[in-house]
Amino acid sequence: MPRFLSIALVFALWEALPRAGILPAETFPPFSTVVATTSQLFLTGEMWPHLFSSMYRWAVAFVISLAFGIPAGIAMARLSAVRNFLDPILTATYPVPKAALIPIIMLWLGAGDLSKILVIILGTSIPLVISAFHGAQGVEKKLVWSALAMGTDRRLALFKVILPAALPDILSGVRMALSVSLIALLGSEMIARQSGLGYLLFSSLDVKAYDLSYATMLVIAIMGFAFDWGFVALMGRSLVWMEREEGSDG
Repeated sequence: MPRFLSIALVFALWEALPRAGILPAETFPPFSTVVATTSQLFLTGEMWPHLFSSMYRWAVAFVISLAFGIPAGIAMARLSAVRNFLDPILTATYPVPKAALIPIIMLWLGAGDLSKILVIILGTSIPLVISAFHGAQGVEKKLVWSALAMGTDRRLALFKVILPAALPDILSGVRMALSVSLIALLGSEMIARQSGLGYLLFSSLDVKAYDLSYATMLVIAIMGFAFDWGFVALMGRSLVWMEREEGSDG
């Protein structure tokens, strides 16, 4: 089956169903109408401020989540004191919908960017911590012992043995975190409405501007697809590079 055929089929049905009257065009406008609305939003400049606001919040939160989540997960796997401290917190917070925390966080920090960024960090860090923990925990102890027996420093063993061996699990966690981060972003902007794609989406739904709603959803879908596609391509190159490095060392 040719790649992206399924997406083309979805777009074709999206165009055909309202045109044929099977679905009401008032609440489900054809795909061509949504594309025209999306283009108009960018041409008039209405979309750009919301897109930039969302991207800023997402980028700041995602970088912080990476900087905390991956080291924390590896530390949990290697140090029992860290695991005993963080594991109960993760167990308690993992099932809680992060959107439910937004009103409470807004009471503490207000409705500005800081509260939205914190919500995204809370949602995104958990899959990163878990994936890094399982990846580092799954490293064979014999590999670490062998490296230490050959005189490798413990800190160097972390970067030369543990991290490369855990990298596939870590990258899988990062891919999952990308999707979670977008969901948390939209949820935060939906509840604390000031700017951003979440604000634009749900504000347009409130006033029944459905073509604008679907145009915003289309932009969000393209963002999610682009993030995932780009990361998968980067992940493939990273793993190939790691295999080449291992081969040259051997």
